[in-house]
Amino acid sequence: MKKIPVDGDSLGIEDVVMVSRYKREVELPREVIDRLEESRRFVEEIIRRGKPVYGVNTGVGELCNTRIEKDKLIELQKNIIYSHAILTPPYLSKESTRGTMLLRANSLAKGYSGVRKEIIERLIFFLNNDVIPIIPEKGSLGASGDLIPLAVLALFLMGEGRGFYKGREMESKEIHRKLGIEPIKYEEKEALSMINGTSFSLSISILSLYDAKVALKGAIISAGLSAEALLSLSSEFHEKIQEAKPYPEQKVIAHALRRFLDGSELIDSNLNKVQDAYVIRCLPQIYGSIYSTLKYAERIYTVEANSSSDNPLVFPKEELVLSGGNFHGSFIATADDYLSISMTILGNNSERRLN
Repeated sequence: MKKIPVDGDSLGIEDVVMVSRYKREVELPREVIDRLEESRRFVEEIIRRGKPVYGVNTGVGELCNTRIEKDKLIELQKNIIYSHAILTPPYLSKESTRGTMLLRANSLAKGYSGVRKEIIERLIFFLNNDVIPIIPEKGSLGASGDLIPLAVLALFLMGEGRGFYKGREMESKEIHRKLGIEPIKYEEKEALSMINGTSFSLSISILSLYDAKVALKGAIISAGLSAEALLSLSSEFHEKIQEAKPYPEQKVIAHALRRFLDGSELIDSNLNKVQDAYVIRCLPQIYGSIYSTLKYAERIYTVEANSSSDNPLVFPKEELVLSGGNFHGSFIATADDYLSISMTILGNNSERRLN
């Protein structure tokens, strides 16, 4: 089976699900390696020049204006991880952890973080060899990225912490030993790039979206069966009604219901019925709004999955290092809220049809 490319540009929702739940293998394309190497050379040149860059040769947070001596830069990377890595239960599910690893690798593959290719290759190696770090379910700051969960992930790559190898829980250093590999030693900027991002939140969101899409498909079938059981009217799903309120998603739901009910001997069999209750009559409008929300969430999550959520970002061709706020989780949080609302509406409609 063809491997899914980690190229920073083409990762889709289905790809994340296939890797997270079904252990589809991934790979780092050659052209991405070239991009990463160019970006890393630029970071190393900046270090040689001695230009102050956040998290590279300065402290982080309130210590952003504190310069770090050159012989302390590697130690700074370790301390960034140690100061953020807190592993407390409950722990993130294995599938969401795999999604986090994939999404972090894909974000770094954009080439705007300036990390060595070895960091991404190690994440890919673990994915392809069924190695799953144990990271906490709680701890994302949202407004400042998924600092704590991603720090625990980064710590695992250093050979510390615990994880699963082929289903068995063991120490990270033991997993490294069994696989015959050395733990990662983070160089300048790499630790900050590992923890500054939205990959943890996004993984949970994408898997939730996939399940929501499955739930909506099932709900359409369930609603069609309810319509039959209640001897409902087909006229409420007529295409002319949908044309009068031309939301594309409403049209899609009405069309799906018409197809499902086509040929039913129960639909339109009650000749005395004038119209159905809201829960049946308004299905195109209710489920159409839910479908619209799922499409919105998918657009947001897909863009986020193929974005660089680090800070600062490096642009080697323009010779720029820019501090910004791409780590902020506002886009994800807003889509998550809409997704939650839509699933509540879906559940309410299903309950009302049966009560």
